[in-house]
Amino acid sequence: MKEKQRLSILNYLLPVIMILIGLRHFAKHGMGPMTIIPIVLGTFALYLVLFNHLLLKRIEVVIIKLWYPVGQLITIILLTITFYLIFMPAGFLLRLFKKNILNRNFKTDQLSYWVDRPIEQNNYTQQF
Repeated sequence: MKEKQRLSILNYLLPVIMILIGLRHFAKHGMGPMTIIPIVLGTFALYLVLFNHLLLKRIEVVIIKLWYPVGQLITIILLTITFYLIFMPAGFLLRLFKKNILNRNFKTDQLSYWVDRPIEQNNYTQQF
C-alpha cells in the first residue's frame, strides 16, 4: 500500500480560514501587507494540501523540530507556576497547623510501620 497521507478536514479548513481573514481585511481596510500575507500563505497552504505535496511533509517536520523546545519550555514554566502557587502554600499551611498527613514519625520502639485495617466482608473487588 502506498504511503498516502490522509488529510483531515482541519487541513483544508485552516488555509480557507486564512484566506477569508485576508479577504475580510481587504474589504475593511483595502489592499496592504496585512491583506496580502494571509491570502498568499493561505493559498500556498491550500495548494500544498490539495495536491498532497512532499513539501508539506518537510514543512511539518521543520515545524515539529522548532516547536518541540518551545513545548518543553512551556511545560517547565507551567509546572513551576503550579508548584509555587499550589503545592508550596499547601505545604506551608500543613506545617503551620502541624498536620502530618503521611504519618512520617520515626518511632524506635515500634517493630513495624504496617497499618492494620479492619477486614471488610463481601468485598470482592479488592482481594488483596
